[in-house]
Amino acid sequence: MVFILGSCGNGNPLNTDYKPKAISKSNDLVVVADKQIWEGEVGDTFRYYFESAYPITPSPEPIFKLRFFTPQELDAEPLRKQLRTYCVLANLADTTSWTTRLIRKDYGDAKFGELLRDDAPQTGVGMNKWAMDQLIIYVYGKSEKELIEAVREHFHPIASKIHEHDAAQIKANTYISGRHLGLTEKLSNEFGIKMDVPGDYKEALSKKVKEGHQLIWLRKDTPKATLNLVFQKMKYKDIDQISVGNAIALTNDFGENVQTDNPESKLRVNQTDLPILENVKEINGNYTLEIRGIWEMTEDFMGGPFVSYLIPQEGEDHYIFIHCFVYAPGIEKKQFLQELEVVVNSFDFL
Repeated sequence: MVFILGSCGNGNPLNTDYKPKAISKSNDLVVVADKQIWEGEVGDTFRYYFESAYPITPSPEPIFKLRFFTPQELDAEPLRKQLRTYCVLANLADTTSWTTRLIRKDYGDAKFGELLRDDAPQTGVGMNKWAMDQLIIYVYGKSEKELIEAVREHFHPIASKIHEHDAAQIKANTYISGRHLGLTEKLSNEFGIKMDVPGDYKEALSKKVKEGHQLIWLRKDTPKATLNLVFQKMKYKDIDQISVGNAIALTNDFGENVQTDNPESKLRVNQTDLPILENVKEINGNYTLEIRGIWEMTEDFMGGPFVSYLIPQEGEDHYIFIHCFVYAPGIEKKQFLQELEVVVNSFDFL
């Protein structure tokens, strides 16, 4: 990604002129382009990538919710310029294009001329053009074919930049009730981990499963959803414990503690209808195996998405299993998973 400094507003990145605070939810993305671009192959390609399914939910949910405006429509209603995140798509070869003119104005004539070189970058980033806390990503090419390739090639860095921009808002919503000092201290004392537990979580269950195996279940209840965080600390024997199979087994074992009106119903991982996604990552420098999938109750029409993490502590004889799951019938679940991920990303060993 190429960061364009001073390309927005009056050209001064430190412009102190009053601007309203940008509005809109995380994961919302406004696309600005000429109508023929959006309704043609470029728009089809953009929607294919940016509206692809978020991993993994019971019903498909798009990674981003898209809204489209032409530059003229953007100018016609001032409130449309106060949203948080935009992506501008332009074929720079079309000199009559309103979107090309918008990019030329934002970049300035000298910089715009550089964009027409064969080796020029195909993306740029501007901040706070019409409102504060606003992100504008420019994607361009010297033909529609080049523009399509730019969308394909830069989808992942663009998505990462938008997620990074949304992170502060998601974190603020997650910790709107502050931090639960009691539960944070309990995780520290009994599990040897650092974790910023949001203030609106409560302890649902805490027990010693067996020697060297502790479990605590934290949950947050709202009128629309229940968010759950389960921590287990266990003896580490070998690398085979850091596996998808072990994560599923631990989840199913924990599921014995989840009760509904039907005493025969148990929480289980659904390995039949939807895949289990596996990813290796780091959380604050700690090797982590991440697993995503769908949980269901065996005798009830209840289920939802989960994300689990297996984290061994280097040089120690134990590992941590974190299981996050959401129950939110009838509404999208992606936003709740993202809140849980914010909490997990505060994890570290003491």
